[in-house]
Amino acid sequence: MRAKGQHTAVMAMRRILDAGHDAVLWIAGDHQPVGANKYYLDQTKALAEQIGVSGSVEWLGLRHDIPQLMKASTIVILPSHTEGHPRVTLEAMALAKPLAATPAGGIMDMITPEMTGLYFDVDDEQGLAMCIDRFVNNPEAAERMGRLAQEYIRLSFTPNQQTEKALEFFRKVATADKVG
Repeated sequence: MRAKGQHTAVMAMRRILDAGHDAVLWIAGDHQPVGANKYYLDQTKALAEQIGVSGSVEWLGLRHDIPQLMKASTIVILPSHTEGHPRVTLEAMALAKPLAATPAGGIMDMITPEMTGLYFDVDDEQGLAMCIDRFVNNPEAAERMGRLAQEYIRLSFTPNQQTEKALEFFRKVATADKVG
């Protein structure tokens, strides 16, 4: 699906490889496009071939072991055009992985730039490549951001806090029903 931005990640691979980094891009997800995105997977694979990075891109398909894949990864990226509150971001942060993402939707509520991750603009393969380059060239900073992200998750998503947030939501809904 184009909105997930895999084409941006593929294009960034050319810059990453040209910078001398030994990298492999794993793209996981259900690759059964429909509607307007019917040919997106084929187009993105053709793009990888055209720019000479197909040997460095692995199309993993639908997976049920995403946390294990993240643990095996050096960096997690999320080049989405739109998002709600993506679980992949929370999982990467919980695993203390350096994270580069677009400031789309709920992602902006989760990442504090330069503290718990890095941002790059939608469709900005150069910005994504620069984020990856920063993490690779400054592993101490990457590790620090990962640790801070993990600490944020540990402190912000306790069972008590999540229960209170859910109760507050239901209180607002109940109050709105009485007013309406």
